[in-house]
Amino acid sequence: MCKYITRALLLGLALTSLSQAATPAFKPKPYYPTMTGDRLVRYHFGPPQPRDNPFLKGGDVVDHERARGFMDGIKDATQGTVWCFVAGKPHELNDDIAGAISKLGPEEQKGAAAPLVISALRQLYPCAAKREAP
Repeated sequence: MCKYITRALLLGLALTSLSQAATPAFKPKPYYPTMTGDRLVRYHFGPPQPRDNPFLKGGDVVDHERARGFMDGIKDATQGTVWCFVAGKPHELNDDIAGAISKLGPEEQKGAAAPLVISALRQLYPCAAKREAP
């Protein structure tokens, strides 16, 4: 019995070492942002082609809600620390953010959307005085 266990262990070790020798070194893949600035603008405002109907339809509605949820999450996480809402219409914040990002150059829009949203919020709705960390 012990002889069979020893053979099984040796066979397992041999197979493991062979598979490791044949496998190239692991290279981590680069992290790509889940949302880029240009995608956020496209999802928020809809496809760029002219439409006879101003309302979004089908998949465009899903994309719009995805962009809206993305911006809402960033707004909730940073309100009062990065930006401060003092006036205006709360339901128009996302339009303001996407509009500010759409004015950036194409290269800037290719980057991750989260820093672009934060930058737009900071510029559009600055806090009166920065809070000091305790």
